[in-house]
Amino acid sequence: MRKAAGLLGDEPFVVMNSDMIMDIPLQEVLAYHHNLNSDVTLVIMKDARFAHYGGLYFEGDPLRLSGFRSGPGESYHYTGFQIVSPKLLESIPADRKSGIFTDIYPSHINDWKIHGFVYQGFWKEMGNLKEYLRTSLEILRNPLPEHLQPAGASSSLISNRADIPKDAEIFESIIMDGAVIEGGSRVEHSIIGWDVPISGRIRNQALARGLLPYYI
Repeated sequence: MRKAAGLLGDEPFVVMNSDMIMDIPLQEVLAYHHNLNSDVTLVIMKDARFAHYGGLYFEGDPLRLSGFRSGPGESYHYTGFQIVSPKLLESIPADRKSGIFTDIYPSHINDWKIHGFVYQGFWKEMGNLKEYLRTSLEILRNPLPEHLQPAGASSSLISNRADIPKDAEIFESIIMDGAVIEGGSRVEHSIIGWDVPISGRIRNQALARGLLPYYI
């Protein structure tokens, strides 16, 4: 964020993780941020599927950040979406790497107004190859709401630019452009990258040309 300071201007700005799919009501979050005169507004969720994550703790009304992994109040999961006021950028070191949740926010938890906006809508994670495949399969079975679908999105996880003979078997897998699946091959629960040749049986693997398999 600090390196982008010259591009951000004087108004609060959005920081969003790129490996999530969500339907955050941006105008509502911005209004919440402005009405509370917040320094940071973190969009958070409460859901049993996040039990294995380390939580952020919030208390009060409106909710205010009170701890990391432990603290007073209740535990919530950060969605990957926040509104940040530009004055905070000066607190991020320009000469070394720092983590916003490990270095910056913990140091200012008492003197900054870091609020939580509770979100209960659509949210999917694609942060690693296993999650990418799982989420892709979920979306194949239950398509995204129309307003979240990218232009030209396909209803298949198998590229029509891949070379796949009729006697090859593909199950719950992503096959990208240019992949070549030899006759008689079987691909199960895997991701086959661009221009990757496949022969035999492939299961629970992600394959990219020139790289060792990543097991998922």
